[in-house]
Amino acid sequence: MTRRCIRTTVLLVVVGCSARPALAQLDPLLFLKGTRPNVLIGLDLSSRMLRDEHERYYDPVVYRRQGEAFEATLGLNSAIAVSAYRRRYVGLRWLDPFDGPRATADSIEVLGDQEPGYAGFDDRTRWSLARRAVIRAIEGNRDSTRFGLLTTRLPLRPAGDDRPRVLVDDLRRASPTDTGESGVWSAGFPVVAAAAASAPPGAPVVRADAANANGVILGLLGKDVRDAGGLVPAGADTPASEDAPLGGLLDDLYAEAERLIKADTTCRNTVIVLVVGGGSCLRLSRICPGGPPGSHGLALDASQSTSSPWHPLPMPWSNCAGWPARAAGGTLRSHRARSTRPGRLRLFRTSCAR
Repeated sequence: MTRRCIRTTVLLVVVGCSARPALAQLDPLLFLKGTRPNVLIGLDLSSRMLRDEHERYYDPVVYRRQGEAFEATLGLNSAIAVSAYRRRYVGLRWLDPFDGPRATADSIEVLGDQEPGYAGFDDRTRWSLARRAVIRAIEGNRDSTRFGLLTTRLPLRPAGDDRPRVLVDDLRRASPTDTGESGVWSAGFPVVAAAAASAPPGAPVVRADAANANGVILGLLGKDVRDAGGLVPAGADTPASEDAPLGGLLDDLYAEAERLIKADTTCRNTVIVLVVGGGSCLRLSRICPGGPPGSHGLALDASQSTSSPWHPLPMPWSNCAGWPARAAGGTLRSHRARSTRPGRLRLFRTSCAR
């Protein structure tokens, strides 16, 4: 009878306001390195990733100064901006994604190319923090680990000439505007064709067993949202719901983990790292290879725990059809690396043998 080793670890990284975003370094996972493990990174690409710790939304567009009358409404002058400036929306609230203004906001803040911090304008967004952390994790482990990359499902479409609009409540920004409508401004929100939650299953962006996978991921994450081929956070958020389908991402991650495990001849460890910008209630359709769909529900509210960017997702493997039940604690073991203080690594390792 053939005996097969499967070891899977699931980690959750919550991108919050940490000043040390490089905590995704995988050096503490020494027990995974008997042979090069597969590490599947699942990135949240919902629109909340373009917000900072104060929930301010960072418009990805670089706006050019052209001497228009509306620039004075934004408080721009030659001492602030000579050729370009950026916009940030305070108190942004989404409206219907397919009808009228896309959002309302309490105010617009601008930063010109003559002001300190302009070059690093996006640095405090969850997306920038996530990219830097993953890049450092891969650079520190590229020779010992096979990385793969998946993202939330995102049906983007070209923006075209009809740029989204935002209705700003601040009377100081009321008129004139760049749309000609009082209080209504054009915005650079990425446009989607449909809700990401309704998108079909997606293929990995980069497969862990592809040639030069680590280098490809580093090149992709080195691009910002304005670069051709770069990843772009977006969604069809509404006043009633946030378009952040983490359950679909987990299903795609588990499908890819299952594929790697079935193709494995060296008993590699497989690790899933979920990098998200907030909470969600997840219903896992697959919790291990051979497990019945919907065999376990997992409630996850990452938004309440942003002080500690690493969180465990315990997986009850003994519930999976086709896998032997183990004694209590036999399939779920806690491994603590260094400490469990906020900002340190805590994870659960699960192992199954068939």
